[in-house]
Amino acid sequence: MKTTNTKKYTDVENPSNKKEKDCSKCWMISLCICLSILIGLICFSIFEIVKYIQDTEENRTNIDNRYTHISYNVIDYEIDPNIDYNCTNMDQCKFKCSFIKNNLHEERKSCEYDDWLDFWKWFLIVWGIVIICSCICGGLKTKN
Repeated sequence: MKTTNTKKYTDVENPSNKKEKDCSKCWMISLCICLSILIGLICFSIFEIVKYIQDTEENRTNIDNRYTHISYNVIDYEIDPNIDYNCTNMDQCKFKCSFIKNNLHEERKSCEYDDWLDFWKWFLIVWGIVIICSCICGGLKTKN
């Protein structure tokens, strides 16, 4: 009587399946690394934007608290009745930049902000609106 060795090959791993699993594992690791880098860049960008805004607002506060001299007649429009300040070259008036902007409605070179904060605020607002609209429109598009 001849005995035959019959082996079940179900437990033996196919080499091509092992390669596919290893490749799939590599792709998953690569995807996780890329997502981690992307999330890190987004967090870093948000941190830098917030830091820029805080630093710029602090610099603007310092400029607003700066004193400057005016050597011509000006009117305070925020008080009723309006007050007329008689400032001359000999008797100059000393005001804070915030008072000059808010009450005298004047722009002085020494009180100007030397930054791009207004531009970046508007850019971020418009960009946010575009992102929200694209999410809403994209969401409606996928529902149909």
